[in-house]
Amino acid sequence: MTAKVAPFLDESDLNNPTENNNMEIENERQSSTKFDISTKQMAKTVYPIINNNASVKIRLSTLESTIEVQNDYNLLTLDSFGNLADNLRSADVNLQDLLRQTQDHFTNVIASLKKEYDHKFELQATENKRLQNNIASLKAESNQTKRRLHITVEKLKKLKSDFGDPDEPFDDDSSLLSTTMLPTRPNTSMF
Repeated sequence: MTAKVAPFLDESDLNNPTENNNMEIENERQSSTKFDISTKQMAKTVYPIINNNASVKIRLSTLESTIEVQNDYNLLTLDSFGNLADNLRSADVNLQDLLRQTQDHFTNVIASLKKEYDHKFELQATENKRLQNNIASLKAESNQTKRRLHITVEKLKKLKSDFGDPDEPFDDDSSLLSTTMLPTRPNTSMF
């Protein structure tokens, strides 16, 4: 009695396919990963059939063949799981590096934007203070001009009363001054 065992493909077999299964492995290699190919090969593994009518020696030989095939299958499975674990660790490290780089990039961009906006806010605050000072000085100048105008009007009244103008009686020009009066205190409610 002969047992039928599927061909075992290790890594060297995958890189150099034999003549018999060249086409099949090449098609699998194009459409699958190394792990998928190994898994398909494990699924194709056929274990020897033990004939109960055979002698003990043949049975032991068949069991040894089964153990050998199972051992090969277990080694291939262990290797595949080891590769998967390595890939998982590598992917984890790569993802952590990518996350760290992305976080660093965003942190740098946010810090740059914050610095830029802080600078713009400082410039705006300085400009606002300059404009407030200009407004205050213009209001002070306006008040001084009003006082001078008032003094000039008073002098004009005095001159008219001293020299007199018989044809035109002089009215009080306080209505003129009241329309030009502005508040004397600068507006500081902006800040």
